[in-house]
Amino acid sequence: MLSFLCSLSLSLLLFSTPKRLPTPLPLRYLPISCDLAALLRFGLGSYRPSLVVDPARRYATVEVGWGRDAVPVVAPRRIVRPAPLGRALAEQVVVSAVAALPVAAGQRLGTLVVRDGTRVVARSPLVAAEARDEPGTLAKAGWLARRTGHNLVGLLTP
Repeated sequence: MLSFLCSLSLSLLLFSTPKRLPTPLPLRYLPISCDLAALLRFGLGSYRPSLVVDPARRYATVEVGWGRDAVPVVAPRRIVRPAPLGRALAEQVVVSAVAALPVAAGQRLGTLVVRDGTRVVARSPLVAAEARDEPGTLAKAGWLARRTGHNLVGLLTP
């Protein structure tokens, strides 16, 4: 009977959702052995909720050309996952080097993958934080003239 209560208590602790169990029960109220409670405390104590994707952080910048400022790339929402204590998570940011104009705010420009070793902890799209319009004909002509002048000066000076 004790093993049945132990496995029932353990499954309530590990597999309950907030809908089924509104408040998590402290281990002292569950009828499980002291050794199992200590093991659970140790296992659950080695992980902490960690902000793995932060929307306030700029993960990269993407060039847009025509002399316009680069577009900062951010995550659209925050993601909190349990992360092991004492081990760093690895981030892989994949964005294109250049984006075609116009770029709208919120336009997807890349992907962020957060890993714990080989296990994927979180995956998030990366989006443009700001919009960039395509320059008009006059602005393009001005940029071309400045660029040509800069290149000519570079050729003539040793």
